[in-house]
Formats: sequence, C-alpha cells, structure tokens
Amino acid sequence: MSENMMPELTLEPSAAEAVPTLTLDAGLDTPATPAPVAAEPAKPEVEPVKLDDSMLTEEEKAAVQAIVDEISVITKEKETVNAEQLHLEEEKTELQETLTKSSDKRYKCEIEISKIDSNLESMRQRIEEAYEMDYEGCLAYRKEAFNIEEATSLITALKRKITMLGAVNPNAVEEYEEEQKRCGEMSSQRDDLQKAIDDLQAALDEIRGEMLRIFNAGFEEFNENFKVTFKELFGGGKAELQIDYEGVEDPLAA
Repeated sequence: MSENMMPELTLEPSAAEAVPTLTLDAGLDTPATPAPVAAEPAKPEVEPVKLDDSMLTEEEKAAVQAIVDEISVITKEKETVNAEQLHLEEEKTELQETLTKSSDKRYKCEIEISKIDSNLESMRQRIEEAYEMDYEGCLAYRKEAFNIEEATSLITALKRKITMLGAVNPNAVEEYEEEQKRCGEMSSQRDDLQKAIDDLQAALDEIRGEMLRIFNAGFEEFNENFKVTFKELFGGGKAELQIDYEGVEDPLAA
C-alpha cells in the first residue's frame, strides 16, 4: 500500500446499537487483529457498511495511519528477528557439528592415550622380568641419537645368533671353571715339558759342539801328520787334507 492510501473501513451496526468495527487492509501479509470487545448475545448478520475516507475525521485518519506505520515497523522487526533467529540456528548447527567432531576427536585421542599407557606398562613389566631393572635404572643406558631401525635389525641378528648357539646350558659356568682349571694345569705341564726340551736341546748342542771341537782337533793333528808323511814318501812336495762343510747342516753327520 502506498503511503497516501488510506485503509478500507467497514462498519457493522448491531440490532440494538450500532457499534462500528474497524477493519484495516494495509496490504500486509499479517492483518491487524481487531481490538477485543465484550461478549454479546448472538447478533443477526448485518451487511457491513463500508466507509470511505470522507467518513473519518482527521484525528481518526492520523490514528489509523499510526497503526499502519506501527504494523509496518513491527513487521520489519519481525523479519529482522526471524533472519537473526535463522542465522543463530545456522550457527547453532555449525557449532553442534564442530562439537560433535571435537567429541569424536577427543574420544580417539583418549583411545590413543589409553593404548600408549598400556604399551608403557607392558614395557615396564618386560624390563622388570627380562632385565630385573626399573624404568629409572634404564635411563642410565639411554642414548640421545638412538636409531630404532638399526637397533631392531641388530636385535634380530643377535636373536638369530643366540638361536644358532642352541639351548642354554645351566651348568655352563661351572663347566667353564672346571675346563679353565684343567687348561691351566695342562698349560703348566706344557711349560714344564717345553723347559725340559729346551734343556735337552741345550745339552745336545753343547755335546755336539764338544764333539765337533774334538773332531776338528783330531783332524788338524791327522792333517799335520799327513803333511810330514807325504814329504817323506815323495821326497818333498806339499799336500794337505780339507773338509768342505758347505751345504751341510750337521758337520758330524757329513
């Protein structure tokens, strides 16, 4: 409805006394609710009387216009509130989705934390059972630049070597001590035998040296006699005997 257009007015007179009823048609989606009136006895239907602008006073026209303006303002406020409510509902939906995702993420994180705690507890028990140590005691062996992949490969190789060694002998320590003691005794006997051999070898070398000295002395004496005998037999000349020891390891065996 344009600003200069006045609403259409209808008047419904009653049988006893004419009580006008004001109906506004401002061209709005929601018509104005008429003012409540006191309950009256049933009235016969009477054709409404339409009033034009000339039937209203200026004061009534101003009142009607004020009502129309107020309705327009309220309608705009209602639309604004509805739009704001819709925006808040959308924000509420987004927040609800975010809350749901956060709850799911929190639940997953709690599961991961629970797994980590369980693994840590299992590792502590394994350390206590396998190495009879606690976590604080293992910190002394901690390495800053520790490579877990290399350590895993090394552990696998060591386990393979342990498997190749066969079953563990619980009496290995005692047997080792016995074998070590026996080895010590045999080493002592070997040293004694070696000393005896060295002593015999020294005695043999001494005897052989003495024999070679005696042999050389006898040979020199025999050689001198040979020289004299040669002169006597051949009326002069010179002759002598020589022993060639070249290439001979043992002169006495030559």
